[in-house]
Parts: sequence; structure tokens; C-alpha cells
Amino acid sequence: MTDSQDVRLRALEPEDLDFIYEMENTTDVAEQSMDLAPVSRYAVRRYLESQPADPFSTGELRLIAVVDANTKSGVEADSEPVQRVAIVDLTGIDAYNAWAEVGLAVHPQHRRKGFGLRVLSELERIARERLRLHSLTAQVERHNDVARALFVAAGYVQIGVLPQRCRRAAAWTDAVLFHKVLGE
Repeated sequence: MTDSQDVRLRALEPEDLDFIYEMENTTDVAEQSMDLAPVSRYAVRRYLESQPADPFSTGELRLIAVVDANTKSGVEADSEPVQRVAIVDLTGIDAYNAWAEVGLAVHPQHRRKGFGLRVLSELERIARERLRLHSLTAQVERHNDVARALFVAAGYVQIGVLPQRCRRAAAWTDAVLFHKVLGE
């Protein structure tokens, strides 16, 4: 794996349709994002067409994480010079209090290769330098050990537990709340 420079976050583009469609309909991603029904290609297309330029007006910033497939970053090179590895977003952006909530979904074929930490680091840089945010939070289902370990490794502090926050099949599970001050 190369350094974190090979991971780049960029705005959504129309050519991301297939990747977003696949990610939104991956069972574990849909469950974590609490989607109640499969997402249609039409809905994804409309979403891509309506992306506003100002995340402060909508309270949301969604980005695609890409890597150069020609680097030795754990991604097999194919016909595309750049490969999409994850979707990451900031939601509930609060300009006045300078904070937002983080969401991250790494594509199944790119998991356990260190991309989550690198993508999160780049998102934090954008949040701090471009959006001037002071802190980020994340809610992680208590049983999602991989995501919890990711946020701890990234320097987030567990600040609480939200009891019975997530519905999973016939049971309710707790969500662990993480927080990180981005600094200056």
C-alpha cells in the first residue's frame, strides 16, 4: 500500500451511477444506512442530477473516494485508470456550530486494505480546511466491530451510547457515538 496521497475524494459525477447504484443496494450498506427498500437506477440518476454545489444549503456533502489503479495501493488495475473504492459523506452539516456527522461505505472488494482510514483522513482534511468544520461525529452500530475500530484508529473518542437506536430484523441494537475535534 502506498501513502495516503493515492486516495482522492471528488464530487459525484454522472458516470458514478453504476457504482452508487451497486453500493446503495449492497445488503450491509443498505442496512447500515437504514434504507427500507432497494434503490432504483432512476432514483440514483435523479439524485446525481440534483446535486447542489453548496453543502451548507442542504446540510450534506457526498463524495466518491478514488484511487489511481496504476499505483500499488491494493487495487487491481483494470481498464479504468481510476477506481472507485468508497462513498463518504457528511450529513447534518451545521455551519454555525461547525460540525457534521460522518458516513462511510467501502466497496466490498476493497475492504480490509486500509482504505477506510485513508478515506476518513482525507474527509477530515476537507472538512477542516475547505468547510472550516471544528468537529465530526459518527454513529456506529454496537456490533459493527470493524467500523468501531476504524473510528478509534482515526482518533475519534467514544462519547456515549444511544440505546436501541438501530432496528435490525426483529431486534433493536445500540449505536455507539464517536466524536473528534479536528483542530486548527
